[in-house]
This record gives sequence, C-alpha cells and structure tokens, in this order.
Amino acid sequence: MAKTNWNKGIKVLLSAGLAASLWLPGSQDTVQAATAASDLLISEYVEGSSMNKAVELYNGTGASVNLSSYSLSLYSNGSTSPQSEVNLSGTLANGETFVVYHGSASTAIKGQGDLRNDSVINFNGDDALVLEKSGAAIDSIGQAGARVNNIADVTLVRNADVTSGDRVINDAFSPSAQWTAYPSDTFSKLGAHTMNGSSTVPNEAPVATKTFVNEQIQTGASLQYDLREYFSDPEGQSLSFSATKGTVSGSVLTLDLPEGSHIVGVTASDGNQSVTQSFSVTVSASAPATGYYETAAGLQGPALKAELHEIIDGHQQLSYSGVWDALKVTDEDPNNPNNVLLLYTGESRSKLLNGGDVGDWNREHTWAKSHGDFGTAMGAGTDIHHLRPTDVQVNGLRGNLDFDFGGSTVSGCDGCLRTSTSWEPPNNVKGDVARMLFYMAVRYEPGDPVDLELNDQLNNGTAPYHGKLSVLLQWHAQDPVSAWEQQRNEKIQAIQGNRNPFIDHPEWAESIW
Repeated sequence: MAKTNWNKGIKVLLSAGLAASLWLPGSQDTVQAATAASDLLISEYVEGSSMNKAVELYNGTGASVNLSSYSLSLYSNGSTSPQSEVNLSGTLANGETFVVYHGSASTAIKGQGDLRNDSVINFNGDDALVLEKSGAAIDSIGQAGARVNNIADVTLVRNADVTSGDRVINDAFSPSAQWTAYPSDTFSKLGAHTMNGSSTVPNEAPVATKTFVNEQIQTGASLQYDLREYFSDPEGQSLSFSATKGTVSGSVLTLDLPEGSHIVGVTASDGNQSVTQSFSVTVSASAPATGYYETAAGLQGPALKAELHEIIDGHQQLSYSGVWDALKVTDEDPNNPNNVLLLYTGESRSKLLNGGDVGDWNREHTWAKSHGDFGTAMGAGTDIHHLRPTDVQVNGLRGNLDFDFGGSTVSGCDGCLRTSTSWEPPNNVKGDVARMLFYMAVRYEPGDPVDLELNDQLNNGTAPYHGKLSVLLQWHAQDPVSAWEQQRNEKIQAIQGNRNPFIDHPEWAESIW
C-alpha cells in the first residue's frame, strides 16, 4: 500500500545534520524476531542504476529503540574518516524497518522510505557505510580505508540468521558471508526483513479497484453500492468503510439524498491506512404525475393499473434481431462504451461477444418467455424493458424459473441462488428484476396477444403467470431504483417509445398489488 501521512504504528521522527527531508512512512504489521538482535543492524543495501540508492536498518532487539544516539556515516573513496553523517532521532519499534534513501531514487524506493538524505546516500560500490551508536560502530557494510569495488550495481539483503552487526569497519568485506545478492534495481525487499524466520510485513494501503460514476437522479430514488466492488486490500485484510453522506451497513453504502448537489466521499480502511474516492450526486425534483403520466394522477389499485396500461401500450415493437443492437445501447457500460453490463453477474463484456457460445452474452427474457408461451415474437418477446444481456451459461441455468429466495449457489454468478423451481438474483439487481416484471404485468393485458399477470406461486410453466409476487414486492423495497435504471429507462423510451412506470414512480407497485 502507498504510505500515508504519520500513519506508522510508532512514528519515527528523523533529523539530519546535513540537508535532508522527511518521507512519511506507512504503518507496518510486525512479527517479533525469534532471537533478539544485540542492537540495530543494516538489513538491506541498494546500489542501483542512477540514484536508486537506499539503506535499510532493522530493529530486532525485542524492544523499542530510541534513535537519538544513532547515526549513519559514509566513508567514500577509501577514506578512513567519514565524509558525510546523518543523525537519527525518535523511536523505532521492535520488528520495524527504517529506510534512508536518496531524493532522486525511484518511486518504488521512496514508497518505502523513512528519511531522505542526499549526502550519506550518495555512495558507490567501492564506498563503506557505518552505523554508529554514541560514536561507536555497531555495524558496517563495505571496507573503510580501502577502495574495493565489490558492492556495485546490486541489492544486498542480510541473511535471516544474522543477529549482530559487523563492528570492525576496516576489515575485508565479503558480500557472500552474511548477505544474499539480488540483481541491480531490486527494490521489492525494502520495508521488510526476516530474522531467524520472523519478518516485518509492510502494511500496504487499500486500493481503489473501480471508479465511482457521477450520478443524476430524481428525489425519491436511492443509490446503493457494494463497496467491495470499489476497494480491495492487497494483503487481503478486512476493510471497514465510511462515507460522508448516506449510511454504510457492512460493505453496502445506501444514499437517500435530498434535492440538490452532493459530493460523496467514501473511505476504505484496513485499520492503519486508508484510501478515499469522491463522486457527485445531483438530485432533481421528481417528475409529477403530469405530462407522460398526467392521466394517472390520483388513481389507485386496478384503476391505476388500467390507466398505466393505456399510457405505455402501443410502443414501437422491435424485431428479435433488432434487440441485439438495442441492448448495446440500453445496457452499455458507462465506464467502457465498447462493453455491455450483464444482468445477474454485473460483468462488463464486449458488445462483440453477443451470441450463443460459452463466453458470449445473449438476450435474457426476465419474464421467462415460456410463461405465456410468447417466445421471441414481436411484442412481449422483444420488449427491451425486460430483455437484458446475460451470460449464456447463467441464462441457461436460470431457464424459465420463477423468482424466490433460497437455493444452492450458482457457478459463475456470485450472489445467485437456484432451486429446481426458483431463481434468486444478487441483491444489487433484485429490485431491477421486480420492476421489470411489474412493467410486463401492466403492459400486457387482455386485448394484447398475451395477458401477463403476477401470482404468488412457483412452477407456473407455460401459464401466463410469474411468481412470486410477495417476494418481488420485498425485492422492490429492498433494492431501490438506481441511477442506472433511470438512465436505461430514458434510453428505452428513445428506442421503443414507452417507459417503465415503476422506475419513475416506485410507490405505484404497492398501490396496485
């Protein structure tokens, strides 16, 4: 994870006698060393290309160490006295590492850095570095007083069985004696050290895996997000979530916002580090029952159902082949115009992968086309208010099942459950499914080629019924209208000339049923 300001388990404040600046470390999860070290030691040395240079120190003593008596010195070009020195201060917890780096090093080094110093960390492969405590050497790398070029273009990591430093700074230095060599510009070992099988593991920050889309909705509409789709933790740690607006329950953010413009900040935290995304939501006044729905104003129950049928009846009917092109518009992925979003799985898949083979998407009749036996005929069989792109295999598993709670998990469809008589979609599309079926039961009435009605049964077979109504009403309330549904409703009106009333006026479902 990227490091965040002042977020180390125990903050390490560092000062330099020479020009230096502070790099703010991230927190670390640490494991105590099995065998205590005698003192701090140099645990890693990086001498890479250009100014990719760093030195890592490690505290395996079993206790926190006050750094005020420690310093790191550079002995360059065979000198017997230091040319540069940096004094340390603050406290370093047991099991933690501390990285001094050059300011022109790569971001991978800086990301693990604790102290920038461009004087001491300006060494070459024939120089020596000495870690001192109260002026006495407690560890070294290279050979002071001699110019031996044997640690150039390499990353050296101290072997796990080394628990004390090399205090004799002018003896011959052999990298193979206590160190493991890695190729030049190897930075992945920084920020962690293993001593006798114990290691410090740098705690990386959560990452944003999906970007929130700015939304425009009407009053009364809710937005709901499963935040696990938007954030993850590289180390698999559990994340907690918070938001500046709305309510968060577990990993689900629900927004029921008043009219106006809103900026929503969402933060994911692993307990030590966090990442935040922001997006805007514009809420406009709900469309009153005028204009399109003007004649339905004040009606309830059967009278409302009948009038809504008159309003949405007589739409422009598509051919079944024309549905392919329509769905590429209505279900386009807002984050990738080359893809469509699949019902049930939520996967973004290429528009070009429409067909009938494994890996393709096809045209799911949410109101199963055998319920009323209308097949793919123009009208109910091609009404894109209930036709959705769906993975071929998932569509096949759903078949013509009615909707209900419960069942066994479905391969390839996270959140889907199936029995021999019912299908349960994931939580984030339960309301979508309900509202599509409400539409179909109002759009297709006596006088149409098929009269479709909802009931509270399963196993409806070829009868023109779909169930279960009581469950669909629960799902309608549980999963409110989303901005995605509203946008899809607008697109469908532009294509086939009618709207889904239960997206525009969710309250009408209870009034009718």
